[in-house]
Amino acid sequence: MTQQSTHESTPQEELPSYPFSFAEHSLECPVEYERLRAQCPVSHVKMPYGGNAVLLTRHADVAKAFTDPACGIIQAADGDVPRVEAGMVIGSGDGDSTLFSASDARHNQIRRLVTQAFTVKFANELAPGVVDVTNKLIDAMERSGPPADLFENYAIQTPMAVICDMLGVPAKDEQQFRQWAKTIISTTIAPEELQAQRMQMVQYMLPLIEQERQQPRNTILSMLVKASERGDEVLSVPEVLSFAIGLVVAGFETVSTTFTNSAFILLQRPDLLEQLKERLDDPPRLASAIEEILRVTPIGLSRPGLRGLRGERLIFLVCRSRKEKCCCSISLPRTGMSQYFRMRTR
Repeated sequence: MTQQSTHESTPQEELPSYPFSFAEHSLECPVEYERLRAQCPVSHVKMPYGGNAVLLTRHADVAKAFTDPACGIIQAADGDVPRVEAGMVIGSGDGDSTLFSASDARHNQIRRLVTQAFTVKFANELAPGVVDVTNKLIDAMERSGPPADLFENYAIQTPMAVICDMLGVPAKDEQQFRQWAKTIISTTIAPEELQAQRMQMVQYMLPLIEQERQQPRNTILSMLVKASERGDEVLSVPEVLSFAIGLVVAGFETVSTTFTNSAFILLQRPDLLEQLKERLDDPPRLASAIEEILRVTPIGLSRPGLRGLRGERLIFLVCRSRKEKCCCSISLPRTGMSQYFRMRTR
C-alpha cells in the first residue's frame, strides 16, 4: 500500500500462528483476531506454509489493499508464497491465461465483455427458477423427515442447479459438476488428481462450447462464445473455459457455505431467528435482515491474498473487516431495501 500510515505495523514481541482457531461451535471472531485488531491491527503472522505474512484486520486497510494499484494479485512467479493450504493458491497456476492471473488491463476488458450477463434484469429473470429449485429441495427434505442434512440436501444443490442452468449444462450432469467443484476447491487432494479432475471438466466443456457456437441459446456460455468471436476485444477459448469453470467453482462454494453458516448463526441465536420470522410478511424489512446476516457470515478462512508494495503477502478476512463496528453482535434494521424475496412458511 502506498500510504505509510495505512499499512505500517505495530512492533510485535512474538509472531502469532495463523489461522486462528474458532471457539468450539462458534463462528464469532477468534479472541486472538480481536486482540490484534485492538493492539496491532497490521500484524505479521506465521503461516502454515510459505513463511510469514501481513494480516490486515481493519476495514480501512482491507479496502485500501483492494483499491491500491501497488497491491497486485499473487502470481506463479511469486513462488512459494505464504498460505493456509499446502497446494497452490488461486492465481499461482502454471502460467495459462485465466481470470485469476490476468493483468488488470485484461481483467477490465473481460469485465466489459461479460457485464451484460450479470445485470439486475438478468438476476430478476433467474428468480423464478431459483424459487422453484428451492421449493423442490425443501419439499424433498420434508418428505424424507428428520434428520435433514442442510449441506448435502440443500446448500450444495441449489447453487449448482442455478449455475448449470446458466451455463446450459443438462440437469442430469449437476451431480458430476458438484463433484468436480468439490475437488477443485479442495486443499488436501493430490496435485495430480486435481489436474486430472480439472481436465475432465475441460473435456466436458469443450463440446458444450462448440454446441453453443453452432446453436446459440440464452445462456452465459453462449454469451461467452459470442464474445470470443466479435470485435477487437475478444475472449480466447482458454479464457472462456476459465470463466465458466470459475463461475462453477466460486459460485458453488461461496453460496453453499453462506447458506450453512447463516443457518448456523441463526440456530445459535434464537432471538435473531424470531426477528427474521417477524419480517416474513414485510419483504423490504426481510431483505434488510438477510443483508445484515450475510454481512457478518464468514465464508472461509481467508482470500488468497495480495502482494504488497514491498513484496509481502497481505491476508485478510473480508467478512471480519466488514464486522469491524459490530463484530460480536447483529442488529437487524427496522427498514430496508425494496427488494423482492419470497420465503416459504409452514
